[in-house]
Amino acid sequence: MAVLKSIATGNFTAAATWGLIDSGSYLHESFANHQSQTLTTSYVQSQAFTPGAITISHIGVKLATRTATVGTISIRLVLSSDNSEVAGTLATINTADLPPASAYGSSPHVSGGGNGGFIFFKLASPVTLLAATAYKLEAKTSNGSQVNLYRALANGGNWFRALVTTTTQAPGAGDVMFVGGEYTGAGTSNSFTVTMDNTNASTDFGDESDSSRPSLWIGAKGTLTWGTNPATNYHLKISGHVSVGSEGIYEMGTSGTPCPRDSTMTLEFDTTSWGTWGFIARHSSTVTIAGQSRTAGKNVVWSLLNANASANATSLSIDTDTGWLDNDEIGVAPTGRNFTQGETGKLNGNAGASTLNVKDFLGTGGGLQFAHLGSSPEQAEVVLLTRNVTIRGQGITSTAYFKIWVNTGQTQNHLITWCAFKFLGLGADRNMCEVEFASGTDTAVVEISYCSSYLGAISAVNGTGTGFNFISTSGGATPVNLSVQSCVCYGVYVGFSFPTQLFNVVADDLVAINLYSTGNCNTLNSGSSSFTNIRVAGGRASASSAVVFNASAPSGHSNYPDGVVDTVLVHSSNNESILMTDSY
Repeated sequence: MAVLKSIATGNFTAAATWGLIDSGSYLHESFANHQSQTLTTSYVQSQAFTPGAITISHIGVKLATRTATVGTISIRLVLSSDNSEVAGTLATINTADLPPASAYGSSPHVSGGGNGGFIFFKLASPVTLLAATAYKLEAKTSNGSQVNLYRALANGGNWFRALVTTTTQAPGAGDVMFVGGEYTGAGTSNSFTVTMDNTNASTDFGDESDSSRPSLWIGAKGTLTWGTNPATNYHLKISGHVSVGSEGIYEMGTSGTPCPRDSTMTLEFDTTSWGTWGFIARHSSTVTIAGQSRTAGKNVVWSLLNANASANATSLSIDTDTGWLDNDEIGVAPTGRNFTQGETGKLNGNAGASTLNVKDFLGTGGGLQFAHLGSSPEQAEVVLLTRNVTIRGQGITSTAYFKIWVNTGQTQNHLITWCAFKFLGLGADRNMCEVEFASGTDTAVVEISYCSSYLGAISAVNGTGTGFNFISTSGGATPVNLSVQSCVCYGVYVGFSFPTQLFNVVADDLVAINLYSTGNCNTLNSGSSSFTNIRVAGGRASASSAVVFNASAPSGHSNYPDGVVDTVLVHSSNNESILMTDSY
């Protein structure tokens, strides 16, 4: 395993983009051995280490918190023998140059903190260290209590560190990567953009030996952006977390340059169990993910059967010209009294204006396994699951997760459109696509549209993870700005849970099929916010939970509870469907 740091703007696969971190002096231990320590006006030393005869260009330390912005922070190497400064290794920047940072909470998987990450100081010119010579790393601030760095808990004062050598190297299987800029002096720095151009789907990047440390970190003054060439299947397979830290930018297509329709972008987590690894966007980060509709001018993610479809049918009559394509994955909702009879398969050829030819279902000849009704009041929904941008785990028992943290009073803008989330989720903050707000996030804007979330943990029929989950950690009165529109779920559920004081939450045109919950499936209770056109089919809740709605014009059918409740509608009891308002 090599550990690499971006040292220039360039392609992900190019050696010149990356500097090799010296393995002999690199110290970055597991979460359990992290401890934050405050810098003082006197240098605090690490323990001695012997890197050997290497030439270094950067020194990295791991930022825990920036508690104030007065004065400067300095780091340097000294000889262990007499504490004399190693010429050329002193680097000083303004404390205000550092990104805002907060320490880890209870876990690196779920905490919005831990967002500072490694900060790299560029030396004025490369420095060659001596063979068989012990060194120490020192750090201080000109004013006390401005900055905390992480150190190893078991070794007092032993700073986490990374010495970047002048050796360049392209990433390979098992490698860990830091994407970030460099600090060159007080008030001066360079930002780097790494373009993810890898197309080899078999190369498995990342270190799977410790699930508490990221395998790919995007930090301050760093951008990881995916290539957008036409007719290209970009693929990043990784063991370990992908984490976006404070002032880091992750772009998987942009609003101005989305993934081309004839290209794909796939972020694949090589997970071996439920929710081991995933994507975490921490406080003060920026995430943009942008695919495109399957056919230009046809922004269609679901339709309705407009004729009954029998078991084993290989052609479906639908009410919409979808523009969906050959081999696209689709889900068909259950109808009648059996909430379990939703099913998934693929298109057999491009969609017609009012028909879908299908394959790979479990019926005879790849046709439907079950019959589905196609007339009011119980028309089966047909949802599009495929997108040309995908974030996925390995399977229903080897899932990943996706999490965005939005912090108090910090400007964050996250846009996700036309993205598929597949084989993700395991509850306990490792859900499929989850956004968690702290109070006071009035400057943050989160927009999610035309996305799919499907086949979560445990069961392809009834998943237990949330497909999309939006929650607040506190009851503060400052509004969030969240828009979730035209999204579909299959085998997972969608949830909103905010204090009633919060507003500016808009949810419209959401469809969930074959969802299962051991908690509240759909909780729409966000005060003055707008929830419209919510459809649920095949919902199931345990005895201690409920499928809950508080939305205008909701619709549902073929749901089964031990409690499905709603201020507007109630569906099903003992496998029976009950017609109330406009729902069945």
